[in-house]
Amino acid sequence: MDDNDKTSSLMWPDLTLPPVSLIEDIRPALIRQEETIIFALIERSQYVLNSSCYLENEKSILSDRVKDAAKATPSPSFSFMDYFLFETEKFQAKLGRYNSSEEHAFFEPEWLKVASNASHKSRIKANNININAKIKHVYLNKILPTMCEDKEDADNYGSTCVCDVAVLQAISKRIHFGKFVAEAKFCAEREKFTTLIQNNDAQGLMEALTHAAVEEKVIERVRKKASHYGTDGSDSSSAYKVEPDVIAKLYKDYLIPLNKDVQVEYLLQRLDRPAYAFPDKKLHRKRNFDELNGKSEDSEGRWQQSREEEAGRLHFGEQSKGLPCVSIREVFRSVSTNKVPFGVVPMEHPSLGLNKATQIALVQSSLKVCACVCLPVEGADQPERYFIIGPIKPSLTSETSQAVLLFATKHEPGSLVKALSCLGEANLNLRCLESIPSLQNNEYMFYCEIDCSKAGFEETKRTLEKLSELTKDV
Repeated sequence: MDDNDKTSSLMWPDLTLPPVSLIEDIRPALIRQEETIIFALIERSQYVLNSSCYLENEKSILSDRVKDAAKATPSPSFSFMDYFLFETEKFQAKLGRYNSSEEHAFFEPEWLKVASNASHKSRIKANNININAKIKHVYLNKILPTMCEDKEDADNYGSTCVCDVAVLQAISKRIHFGKFVAEAKFCAEREKFTTLIQNNDAQGLMEALTHAAVEEKVIERVRKKASHYGTDGSDSSSAYKVEPDVIAKLYKDYLIPLNKDVQVEYLLQRLDRPAYAFPDKKLHRKRNFDELNGKSEDSEGRWQQSREEEAGRLHFGEQSKGLPCVSIREVFRSVSTNKVPFGVVPMEHPSLGLNKATQIALVQSSLKVCACVCLPVEGADQPERYFIIGPIKPSLTSETSQAVLLFATKHEPGSLVKALSCLGEANLNLRCLESIPSLQNNEYMFYCEIDCSKAGFEETKRTLEKLSELTKDV
C-alpha cells in the first residue's frame, strides 16, 4: 500500500496494528461498557421523567438559563436536552473524541466542526454507519418512561440532561462497538462471511451472527449486575434504584438487536466492492424524461453531478464506492443479480412529484425499500427523496415512522375501500396512493406510503396483518 494513498489507508484496517481479537480485546471491552451503561441508568433514575426537557421548539427552558439562546443552537427545533447534548459533543469534538472509530456523534460533523484525522489508525474498515437517531428515539420513548416517574422537577432539569447525555453516549458506544465484533467474526471465519457478503445475504449474516445461548448469558449477566449495583448494599431487602428486569429487557429488546443490525450493515460493506448502484446521467445523456422526471442539464447546458450518488455517499459514507448505471431499471437489475447489495434511486422531487420509473420498478421487482435519504433543494420547502433499495424487507419496529406498501386488491366490489378504511381506522395517515401497472395478467398494484407515527408499533403491526387478509401480494 502506498503511504501517500490516504484513501486506501482510511478504507482498510491498519495492518500494523494487532488484528481484532474477540477473546482478548472485544469481550472485556463489552463487559466494561455494560457496567458503564448500568451505572448511567441508575444515576438517571434518581430524577423524575421531566418530559419538558425533550419537547422540540420549547424555548422557555433554554432562554431562562442561557443568554442569547436563539443563537446558541444550530436548529430552531432543539429541545433543552438537545442543547445539552450538542454543547457536550461540540466541546468533545474539539478535543478529538470523534476522530476515534469507537465514537459516534449524535449531531452532524459540520455542526460540531469535527476535523478529519487522516493519521488515525483503526482496526476496522472505514464506514459511515451511525444509528444514533434510532438510539435516541428508543431512549426517550421506550427506556425513560419505564424507569422514571412521569412528573416535572424544574429545579433538576439541568442535572437530568447531564445524566441523559451520559446514558446516550454509553449506549451509542456499546451498540456501534458491534463493528469491532463484526470485524473479529469476519477475520475468524473469513470464507464463510465472504460468501454471505458476496451473495448480499443479510438474513444469512444475521443468522450467522446470532447465538441465542450467548445472548441469554449476556442478559443474565446484566440482570445480576443491575441487582448488585442497584441497591445501597445495606441489606437484601433494599429497594432497587432501577429494577434489574428493566435493564435486562433493555438489552434483550434494544441493545442486542441494534448491535446486530450494525454488525450486518458493517459486513455488507466489508469487502472491496461497490456498496450501491445508482443511475448516472453521464453514462446516458439522452435518458427518457419519464425515467428521470427532470432534466439532465442545467440552465447553461452543463451535465450535473448525480444527486443519486450524493445521496448514496450521504447514507453509506463519503468513502463508499458506487456502481454507475445507465438507468433506474439497471440499478434494480444490479441489486437483483447480486452485483451490489443496495441501490439508490430517485423517489420524489418537490416540484416534479413522484418518480414513476422507480414506482414501476418497485412493483415489477421483489426488492424492498430499506431507507430514505433526503437532500435539500435550493428555493424549495421540501427536500428531494431518494430510496435505498435492497433484497431484505426491513423489520417493522417501534422506531418505524413511515412505510411503503405495495398491494393488489381482490376482484370484489369495494375491495379498495375496505383496504383504505382498514388504514384509516388504525390512525395510519395515507401520504400517497397511486395505481401502477403490474407484469402479471395486466393487473394493477397500488403504491402506498403511510405515516405510522401516530398509530404506534403494535397497532401498525395488527393493521398490516389485517390488510394482508383484505388484499393480495402485500
